[in-house]
Amino acid sequence: MMIERILFKKVEMWVLILVVLLCMILALGFGIVVRQQAVGNVKFGLVGKTALFLAEIPANIKKALNPEREAEILATEQRFDGKSGFVFYDETRGDEDQSHYLLASRYDHDLKRGLVELIDLTTGGVEHTWMPDIDAINAQVDQVDEFEFLERDKNQRRYRMVHPLLLPDGGLIFQDNSPLVRIDACSNLVFQNATDKFHHSAEMDHAGNIWVPTTIYPSTIEGFGADFADDAITLVSPGGEIIYQKSVTEILLENDLRHEIYSYDKYIQDLIHLNDIQPVLADGPYWKKGDVFISLGHLNLVALFRPQTNELLWWTQQKLNHQHDIDILSDHEISIFDNNRNMSSSGDIVEGSNEIQVYDFDTDTMRSIFKASLEEYDVRTISQGLIDFAPNGNVFIEETIYGRWLELNPKGEIVWEFINRASDGKVYILNWGRIIPADDIKIVKKSLATRNCEAVP
Repeated sequence: MMIERILFKKVEMWVLILVVLLCMILALGFGIVVRQQAVGNVKFGLVGKTALFLAEIPANIKKALNPEREAEILATEQRFDGKSGFVFYDETRGDEDQSHYLLASRYDHDLKRGLVELIDLTTGGVEHTWMPDIDAINAQVDQVDEFEFLERDKNQRRYRMVHPLLLPDGGLIFQDNSPLVRIDACSNLVFQNATDKFHHSAEMDHAGNIWVPTTIYPSTIEGFGADFADDAITLVSPGGEIIYQKSVTEILLENDLRHEIYSYDKYIQDLIHLNDIQPVLADGPYWKKGDVFISLGHLNLVALFRPQTNELLWWTQQKLNHQHDIDILSDHEISIFDNNRNMSSSGDIVEGSNEIQVYDFDTDTMRSIFKASLEEYDVRTISQGLIDFAPNGNVFIEETIYGRWLELNPKGEIVWEFINRASDGKVYILNWGRIIPADDIKIVKKSLATRNCEAVP
């Protein structure tokens, strides 16, 4: 009876309206506090942190219940008709003049972790494997600010060893939108740089230093919040010290491309999306040693920049649609892996297939190569993806989010493909592999031969 009296007690209409209004005001205030705590320059101390924690509970529960999808380790779509591992089609792969190696970074679901393998593509055999203790490496980072959720989001089960750079001593440099990590041939930590989040590509310049994209935190770009993805080109020494760093947004603003930053009708947190820095290793008619090509995926723009003078020498958006990788082909040509990605009401889609564009500085023209082959073999990674050209003229292609590597000969015929399928029958993503010429691997193999590594975890 007491419960019924409480539940069915008559309430004055004005009281009900007042309660509803108060709830609306509280909800609005809560939203403002959460927004400012997450992306704004205004902070509310403990109140703001508590509000943001409460707001993130549903997303964190979703991650906990579905870690593979949230960590983006399961392929976006299950394709390739049950194919698994290497499938070789070209019998000439064993010829000595055709030989090169694959530095294969991928997610191994059977081991529940990312790993890197050095694979001889003449045999398909694994020459060496790197499996560092990621949790132990993360434990050395002060997990605050941009690294607050490092243990949750970048633990060993979720960590991707992205675009590993193979060093002459058999070690690797890599990252996963995280501190930059260097390990030795036996997967032991040499150093990590937690100055900023490092992401996407890693490429060595003519002096042996390494160009890696970073995100400067917090951003101080005028008109944007602290959460703005202030991507920067960053040069790091082999010992892990930052030699040079420059915000890409500042590069554009200082080189008369302000309209690329401030012409949008709404705030875009990831406006630039720097996804490749390709260093120039030799002088040519259009560039000098020390220059860098940069790919700005969300602006559909590639550019040539000279750090020594802060000068943007050249840029184009010609025929590009969310491109993701640049390689220098000759003294007057570059190649660009173009995702050919469109935004639609139902989500991102690839228009037909990915494309490999070649820009010729001599003629100021862009042409698509291997187009028919990419269509025939249904190459269509929506995001990420890259290419490498082997010494024999073959092109290596990675469909990152679909879990496939493949190689085409100069005629566009498929030489081999690899599907990253686990024992559970599902395909898992790749983490940016690269081709290593046989001549370059000789020094590395000598270094590996002198190491007596104990079994890695």
